[in-house]
Order: sequence, then structure tokens, then C-alpha cells
Amino acid sequence: MTNPETPTPAHDRADPERLDAGEIDLTGSTHQSADLADVIGDAFIQAEASGGELPEWGARAVARSLADHCEGPATALHDFAVSGDGDFEAISREAMPVYNQADTSPWVRRQIDYLLTFLLNVNKASDTAETPSTTDATETVGQTLTAQAIEGINQHGDAFRAFMELPDTDQHDPNLIDNFHEFYVGRFANMDELLDGLTEIALWTREIGMLAERLGIPGDITLDLAAVEAHARDVWDIVAYHGALYAFDK
Repeated sequence: MTNPETPTPAHDRADPERLDAGEIDLTGSTHQSADLADVIGDAFIQAEASGGELPEWGARAVARSLADHCEGPATALHDFAVSGDGDFEAISREAMPVYNQADTSPWVRRQIDYLLTFLLNVNKASDTAETPSTTDATETVGQTLTAQAIEGINQHGDAFRAFMELPDTDQHDPNLIDNFHEFYVGRFANMDELLDGLTEIALWTREIGMLAERLGIPGDITLDLAAVEAHARDVWDIVAYHGALYAFDK
């Protein structure tokens, strides 16, 4: 089967009689379920060989297949299949109900995982090109995320990305988003702000000052900030991400 790297036609409806042998119609006017499945399978093989991301032609084939089988309107999926231009949030809203249906097969869920990861990475690459930034943690771009992980990132942004960096976070856990809500403590601009917000460092500093004054040695007794930070890291998981710190209960 010829991979639709230059999908034809570019207009909104195809003439089935004008399709060449092996050509995929991404407009949906031609019934090609088996052919689409072959193309999607080829795209998965290429994704696994190249680091985990679908090629664009594979992502568009997945969108066409999903649009063909959605019970309700699938305008965003259809538009992406036809044009290659897709809005992540709109496509996610159409794909996630399919993903969450009890009778959805693992094969279809895998397609949604790959499609949403592709769109998320495209959107992030576009954002990075417009606003370059230095990251403080390993990016999740490049690995295939589950639809639940993508939904969490869509809802919570960098806080959820930081959560994904924790070594005991399993993106395949069906309670992934609930776990985030349970363990997420907050975002802090720096370590000083974190310690001020999560520990009693202000009280400790005041008490030490009062003790030093009472002993007649003001300024000679100070709080060991490194020890306080070490204590905080013992109590919370702290992840540096995009110039901020994110804290989670252990």
C-alpha cells in the first residue's frame, strides 16, 4: 500500500473513480477501511523505528479512520485528515469520548495515543519556535504519550508535565489524572518561595533571632537553609520545569 505522504485530493471530496491503485482518499468519500488499516500499520512501524512519533501521513490516516467511525460529528478529525492542519484541543474533544468507551479496542486506543501525541508535539514545536525557552527537565516530546496523559497536560500544562517526570508516575495508570490531583501541592517561582510556602521557615527564623538576642549573640546564629531544603526534599518530590518548581506529596 502506498503511504499517502502527499494525500490526494486536497479538496473536500474525492471522486472514487479517479483514485489510483493504492491511493488513499482522506476525505472520507471512499470506503477504504482495510486500506487505511494497512497505512496506519505502516505508520506505526515507521514511528517505532524513528523514536516513537507518527509521520504526518500516518497521523492523517488515523484521523480519517477515527472520523469515519465516530458516532457524532467529527469535524476537527475530518479537517485534519483532509488538510493536515489540526487543532489539538478540538481533536482531543472528539477523540477522547471514543477512547473512553468501554468497548473501544486497544488498537483504536493506540491510534488515539499516537495521534494526540503527534498533535501535541506539533503544537509544542510551534510554541517553542515562537518563544524559545530553556527547560529544566527532560521534555516529554519524543515519547508516545497515552491519551490520558495528553488530557492531563491539556488541562494542567507544565504542572502535569512535571508530574510525568516523577519516576513512579505510570502514564498507563487509569487513575493518572486523579493521582495528579491527589499529590500535586503547587507551583513555586524558586526555592525560597517554596520553603516560605511549605515549611515554617519564617517562624523558625524568628524564633532563632529571639534566641540569639536573648543569649546576647544576635547575628551569630542562623538557620541552615541547605538543611531546610534537604528536609523539604525528604517530604515532597520537587521537580524543576520551565524555570519553576513543582511540588508533589511523596
